[in-house]
Amino acid sequence: MLPGKNGKVITYLQELLPFGRPEEVRSEVERQKHVPGEGGGYICAPAHSLPDDVPGDNILAMFGKL
Repeated sequence: MLPGKNGKVITYLQELLPFGRPEEVRSEVERQKHVPGEGGGYICAPAHSLPDDVPGDNILAMFGKL
């Protein structure tokens, strides 16, 4: 988690997507959906593409929680 310039928090799934278990991915995506808080926004994006080392089950886990 990184603080943004406007005081909002930016979170990343860079390490979790390729190396975490699907249940960890689901849990973290669910947690991150609530981080922005009132008036905030949530952008779920793996950058511009999903790396080859991300297991299919983790991709499905991420999108299943959105």
